[in-house]
Amino acid sequence: MARTPVAPRSNPAPPPRRPVRRLLAWLVALTLAVPVVAAAGPFKTKSCVDCHDDLKGEVKRRHAHEPFAQENCEACHQRHGVIGKLVLKLPGNNLCFECHEAQAAASELPHVHAPIKADGCGACHDPHGSGQAGLLQSAGDQDCFRCHQAAAFQRRHVHEPLRKDGCAACHDPHGSAEPALLKLGADALCLSCHTRAADLADKHKVEVTRLTGCVSCHDPHSADGPALLHVVRHEPVADGDCATCHDTGSATFALVSDVADLCSTCHDDVTGQPAVPHVPAADGDCLACHAPHGSSERGLLNGSERQVCLACHDDADLTRTHVHEPVASGECSTCHAPHGSSEPAILVAGARTLCLECHDDLAATGAGSTHAPLVKQACTVCHEPHSSGQTALLRQKVDRSASIATRRSAARGDL
Repeated sequence: MARTPVAPRSNPAPPPRRPVRRLLAWLVALTLAVPVVAAAGPFKTKSCVDCHDDLKGEVKRRHAHEPFAQENCEACHQRHGVIGKLVLKLPGNNLCFECHEAQAAASELPHVHAPIKADGCGACHDPHGSGQAGLLQSAGDQDCFRCHQAAAFQRRHVHEPLRKDGCAACHDPHGSAEPALLKLGADALCLSCHTRAADLADKHKVEVTRLTGCVSCHDPHSADGPALLHVVRHEPVADGDCATCHDTGSATFALVSDVADLCSTCHDDVTGQPAVPHVPAADGDCLACHAPHGSSERGLLNGSERQVCLACHDDADLTRTHVHEPVASGECSTCHAPHGSSEPAILVAGARTLCLECHDDLAATGAGSTHAPLVKQACTVCHEPHSSGQTALLRQKVDRSASIATRRSAARGDL
């Protein structure tokens, strides 16, 4: 059999070559098309006010805090990066005291300004600057009047140092060894200006060396009458009859008898031993609450009712969110007898009777159901008498939704 001839094999065609040259050409062209960027320079730093631009105008403000005026924010603040968080270098007053050494020393004295203890330096001072001298929040004495009622300092006749130089003429605004933050003891402070001994002796009809207790007759701030005399004066003082209480012949102007006996000579209505006595009255310490010569407060009190009471009683029970109206107005004697009572807590009447004197809308219980404690117990079973963190001065938070559900269940007979 004849063989079929086989066609000779041909070599397969080589695979097409990758266009390497073309690709390289494109890359070169692209590189040449992009502009050459110069090497980046050093990172440009920013000051704090570049971001905190709301403070830019304050930096140049008059009386700006020195580190702030120099944009040296890191004198007080730590860096916080992109996270907006205020971080001071030290907590509270300690940061201020790093520079203000005199004020740091004053904070260790026996009498420290209450805002410094409670809220710190920022209670009176703006840490950046307010435009007022001393970084005060308000101009001059207006800063004091944010806490102290201005009326007592603005009567018809104003004490000359107060009128000319303000509160700081007599008081240290940070701390003092003397009560009321006085720069010197009260009498020594008065005599540092009233130096004409002969005039003082003539006006008071007594040697200057026997003059003590200036502010017991004179208001140190202002008064409606001449010579800054207190508007409320003890009757013997008003009559100029010092001998009623004092031995005018003695070198020390001593009292003619013990304070309690002396006071009860005229004020026999507050003598005796009530079932629940007020401690100062029971101890015969009348001067704990009353001024012997004169006062700007009724009853010859040493200060406002609130001030006198809080000299002994802590205010923690009086300062919660919701405050009983007599407490808020500082009228402790609305509910409490200042000398003594037959009722617990020296109340002026039984607790329920006392409450209903003001809350008389609750006296008539009506024909319907009445809450049992209202009828059988004192109001203070449910309510705080001074202040509370709950509305209506309630002692505890009431879950009103649960109360409503309970009443509905009771109405359906489920309970």
